[in-house]
Amino acid sequence: MLAFCLLGLSAASAAITTFSIVGGTLANGSTFSGTVTIDNTLGTVTAANITVAGPSSPDTCIAPVAQFAAGSPGYFVQFSCTPGASPLQLILTSDAAGDLFGYTGGAINHSAPNFSLFFGAPNVLVTGGTLVNAPSTAPTFTKAFNPSTIFQGQTSTLTITITNPNAVPVTGLSFTDTYPSGMTAVNAQPPNCGGTTVFGFTSITQTNGTVAAGGSCTFTTTVQATAGGSLVNTTSTLTSNAPTAAAATATLVAIPVADAAFQTHYAANLNMGESYIDIANTGANGASPQGPGFGASAGNICVNIYAFDPSEELVSCCSCLVTPDQTVDLGVVANLTSKTLTGVVPTSVTVKLLATLAGMGGSGTGTVCNNSAATATTAAIVPSGMSAWGTTLHQAATGYSTTETPFTPATLSTGELASITGRCAAIIGNASGFGICTGCRSGALGGSKF
Repeated sequence: MLAFCLLGLSAASAAITTFSIVGGTLANGSTFSGTVTIDNTLGTVTAANITVAGPSSPDTCIAPVAQFAAGSPGYFVQFSCTPGASPLQLILTSDAAGDLFGYTGGAINHSAPNFSLFFGAPNVLVTGGTLVNAPSTAPTFTKAFNPSTIFQGQTSTLTITITNPNAVPVTGLSFTDTYPSGMTAVNAQPPNCGGTTVFGFTSITQTNGTVAAGGSCTFTTTVQATAGGSLVNTTSTLTSNAPTAAAATATLVAIPVADAAFQTHYAANLNMGESYIDIANTGANGASPQGPGFGASAGNICVNIYAFDPSEELVSCCSCLVTPDQTVDLGVVANLTSKTLTGVVPTSVTVKLLATLAGMGGSGTGTVCNNSAATATTAAIVPSGMSAWGTTLHQAATGYSTTETPFTPATLSTGELASITGRCAAIIGNASGFGICTGCRSGALGGSKF
């Protein structure tokens, strides 16, 4: 039960003879009154009113009455009310003489459904006060990244949401969110939580915010992944006039630029010479504990290769098994365009690589990748583990020079996956052998670094 400061009362100064309050439901803007009759030896108060008002929403008050005999430290009446969507207004009025035992006003906060009004010394003019139902339930405090997986160097939207489940406002909202190493803010949208918000490159600090009854507020920040890996972002706890809310946590997965499941490159001037592709399995999906040949296979990936001509036709596709820590290579002319589906050898191609785990159900234990370029599914795609580089020929002052650059990570849409696997399935199903790559070789080939 909520306690108040009591005003002094002598045992002989007064006695309560009648003290009654009737229960009821307060409609919006209505008032509800009870009657207090007090025999005061220092003055007469016969019909003072206690009025409880519900200014904007229903508040149900039931009628228990507690009474202390004269000589007790004070007298009180106990209201039992269900908190509504706004504070109850408690108004005490005196009689014409201005005399009443009573509360002198001020804000009263309580979180329990029961609250009490104490009566103290006589001849105290009551000026009224506000009864504020303090929130009894902690706000919900959540955060999320969208998208939750990006490539290193890309950005994601961080949203922090505070929701108030209480029927009264939550005030004094305060928290700090410090970003982990490898994450920095790019820009932020103004929050709608009130108080003071400080957005920095490495943190958010909020103090003294407010959320209306049943409402919510948000903080939105664009962050950039400056490093690869799982970037775990955890706030402090959320403090307010409600119970403390636990810290909010979200994880942003930043894939290193040379370790993505779907990557693209190009090869030009194929009529003037060969371009090479080197593909490595970084071991991100596991490896045999004692190396290849010892124990069960693990972490094997199928690198599915798709070559497109300038007319966007899929001219060849195939798959290469790449075991952990292995590098394989192929030549664009020798392996991708030597037997195209169209029968035409293009002078430039776009090459796309898609890594999936080898084996049934994407287990990584498979040792063959037959037709996986035509049957790759979202479930089998690995989030990381493939690194790839490609060479191409550039015209120089005299002749052509070879440059080598990493493949570029790309986002694989559902439509693109359906397109490349469907067209590859048509090539394989043609059964002519045209458009099927001749495969990879173990080892690496390279050119001069760009």
